[in-house]
Formats: sequence, structure tokens, C-alpha cells
Amino acid sequence: MNALRAALKGKPELMPLFGTPYSACFHWVVAELKDAFNRWNVREPLAFIHEVTELKREAVEAFEYIWGDEQRGGRKPTLEFQAKNKCVPLQAADVTAYEANKFLRNPTTDWSKTRRALQAINPNAENFILRAFGESQMDWLVQRLTAIYSEVAPSEKK
Repeated sequence: MNALRAALKGKPELMPLFGTPYSACFHWVVAELKDAFNRWNVREPLAFIHEVTELKREAVEAFEYIWGDEQRGGRKPTLEFQAKNKCVPLQAADVTAYEANKFLRNPTTDWSKTRRALQAINPNAENFILRAFGESQMDWLVQRLTAIYSEVAPSEKK
């Protein structure tokens, strides 16, 4: 966040486009998934599960913005909310996020030293797409937000 604030210094109009760190990350993840499904030509109906949190509204808004009215398998993709303690896929996602964060902070981590739970989720270390934003990507992010703002701002002025 400090790197982002420094990069956006003098451009306060861009911060609302970024939103909270949570909404920006969730928006990015949903967009990445949609792009991947398009590249892989996935046409089956899609359902996403999100943990029940106080950020539900932000998640729904980001999800709706990315998917719009697009359909897969004759149905619009859905976003459902469940309690993590009652949903094994959310527990697996939590383990995955924790271990992925550790790996991104130290990419030399030996796969055999990751938690067994993660090894069970992804035994061959081949099914993850890891992306991160760091200080070195802030210029790109500011350029992208500026381009988005130039597209959105005229319609807001009407």
C-alpha cells in the first residue's frame, strides 16, 4: 500500500478506481480467472464460492462488473457465500493462499518443504498461477489506472 500511495501521489482521482486493497485483488483474481477460462475455451456453467465476510458487497460488485451478463453453459456464472468452517473448498483455498504467499516472498522454497495439505491439493506443483504486485509494478499499475480513468471519467461527467 505504501508503494501504491507513493505511485499515486498527485493523482488522487485514480485511488477510487483502485478501491480497497481487497476489492482490487478480488477484481484482479476474477478477471484473471475469466481470461483463463476464455483461453481454455471453458463453456460449462461456473459457480464461485467466497467466504462470508463483511466484504460481501465489494465482492459482488467486482464479480458483477467482470462477468456482466455473460453466460457459460446457458447460465450466468454465480457467486455464492459460505462459512469457511463448513466448506472444504474454502479451507483448501486458505491453505493455498497462505502457502502461495510464502512462496512469493521466497521463490526458492523447495516444494517438498511446503505443508502436506498443500501437497495434497497440488501434488505435482503444476496447477497454480501465481501473480503478485510489488513496487516494481507500480508504474504499470498507475498507467493502467490512468487509461481506465480516461475511459470512465467522460461517462461520469454526463
